[in-house]
Amino acid sequence: MMMGDATTCRRSIVRMPSELDPVDRLMQHIGRALAVAGVAAGALFLAYMTLGMPGMDHGPAGDPGSMASMDHGSMTYASLPVDEFDARMSQDAFVVNVHRPYEGEIDGTDAFIDFDDIVGDQRLPSDTDSSILLYCASGRMSATAADALVSAGYTHVGHLEGGMEAWEASGMPIRRGS
Repeated sequence: MMMGDATTCRRSIVRMPSELDPVDRLMQHIGRALAVAGVAAGALFLAYMTLGMPGMDHGPAGDPGSMASMDHGSMTYASLPVDEFDARMSQDAFVVNVHRPYEGEIDGTDAFIDFDDIVGDQRLPSDTDSSILLYCASGRMSATAADALVSAGYTHVGHLEGGMEAWEASGMPIRRGS
C-alpha cells in the first residue's frame, strides 16, 4: 500500500474541524456541551451527598417531621373504622365535618370546615398534639384534610374510613338539615 493511500484513508475517517460540514460541527459542539454538563451535574450531586443532603431533616425517629419518623412517604394519620371513630369521639377529640357542600352531620361534631381550607382555620385547636377527628360523606375529603393537617404538624389526626356513608351503613345516625 502506498503512503498516499493510507493518508487518504485516514483523512476520510478523522477530519479536522475546518473540514466538517455545518451539521457535523454542530453535533461536535453539542457533544462537548453534554459532556461538560454531565461532569458538572455529577460534581454537584457528589457535593450534595458529601454535605449530608442539606435541607433534609435527619433527626431521630422520635422527632416529629424527621425523615426517620416518616412512614415511607405514606400517610401518617389514622384511617378509622366506624366503631373506633365512635370510641375516639368520646375521648375528648375535636370532631370536624369537612364535607362540602353540607350533607348532614354526626352528633358531637365541633366544627364544619371545608376540607381544602382546614389548615390554619382558627376553629382548630392551637395545640398540634390535640386529637382531631375528621369526616366527610365518603372519606375522600377527610383523608385529604387529614394529610394536610399532618403536613402542618398535627400529630393525632384520624379520619372516618368510608365517611358518613359507612357510619350510616353501620346503623349509626346522621343528622340531616339545619
